[in-house]
Amino acid sequence: FVYGQPHAGLGEDAVEEYQPRLVPGGRLPHVLLTQGCGNAVISSLDLVPNELALQLFLLEGDGSQGWVEAVAQLDAQYCHDHQLVCVKLVRIGLSGSSAAPGQRESERIAAVDSSGEWERLCFQAGASAVLVRPDGHISWCGQGAGCADSLRHAVRATCRGEILA
Repeated sequence: FVYGQPHAGLGEDAVEEYQPRLVPGGRLPHVLLTQGCGNAVISSLDLVPNELALQLFLLEGDGSQGWVEAVAQLDAQYCHDHQLVCVKLVRIGLSGSSAAPGQRESERIAAVDSSGEWERLCFQAGASAVLVRPDGHISWCGQGAGCADSLRHAVRATCRGEILA
């Protein structure tokens, strides 16, 4: 099921194989990731906390710094405007990456994509950033090197309950 898309009527015997994908209106897919010094295996779903905040999932690499800066600009504007919208960065590192000691929270890698599955999903969707609502649904997929105006528009639309395809 994907919000904003027609539901195909399936017969009672029909089986639809689940294909994980990053699509606005769909649920954030389950992808196995590793976390911490012990390389504990977690799910991408574990990175969506039970709190009222939007998460911006980033795959580390080319262009991710632009999204980090876009979130910083957004935070400054929304704090200034006294609106209660919080966007938290969830940085997914490529295989072989790790968090360096002493990094600020916005610079820390939340988990590592050891299998390459998250990178594959991002590539298929053409997404460099994925905005996830507190209920685990994707509201928007950003492309390119990061743009504060695009992110601001996506956050405002998400707060209005819209899904941006």
